[in-house]
Amino acid sequence: LPRVSIIVVDDASLLRLQRCIHVLRTQTDYKPVEILVATRRASPLRNASFTGVRWVRGADGSLADACNRAARATSAELVVFIDSRCDRIARNWLRRLVSHAQLAHVGIVAPSCVQDGKAVGGGLVLGTKEGFSSRAQTGVAQQVSAIGHGCIAMRRWIFEQESGFDPSYLDLTCAVVDLSMRVALRGLEHHWMPAVHVRLRRPSLLSRLGRIFETTDPSSV
Repeated sequence: LPRVSIIVVDDASLLRLQRCIHVLRTQTDYKPVEILVATRRASPLRNASFTGVRWVRGADGSLADACNRAARATSAELVVFIDSRCDRIARNWLRRLVSHAQLAHVGIVAPSCVQDGKAVGGGLVLGTKEGFSSRAQTGVAQQVSAIGHGCIAMRRWIFEQESGFDPSYLDLTCAVVDLSMRVALRGLEHHWMPAVHVRLRRPSLLSRLGRIFETTDPSSV
């Protein structure tokens, strides 16, 4: 099996991040895999939850830059970017994503990301009014125009060839869509797998306020 690096995008509270890493470690049956954290914050000291986890901080508080640095820090064949609000996955989730991501004609693969029972990420069909639910009825992998943020898997060399995420995007969702459109221009397909579910927790008010204070320039306060 190809080596995989799971890059957890730290975009919520530290508690959410701890929960996400615990879920990934205990509910993933795929080996070999390593876990990295792409973050705006400094690495917490003496926290057993992050033992063995590589911590990568972006420049100027940019999550996109942190993700790019994390991808460059690994030699794994495939990289998976997953939101730190993830708190439930099936044990075979990664195995199923990898089975498509390693195909020569495939660019990016995404599961069905669900929040409060509604699809919030995964496959996007540009230029139509067709929604997630109508395409999910068959449960089989489907080709889509672009991919949204939440969880994506792809071969690392493709990510690097496209210079990763554009750090000029403050919203990582826009950066993911932009990357998927650039990859599609190379003639590669994007696959959305509605039968593979990743559950995301809604960000709490405290975590949203925390991100505001973390990214605020102290000199401007």
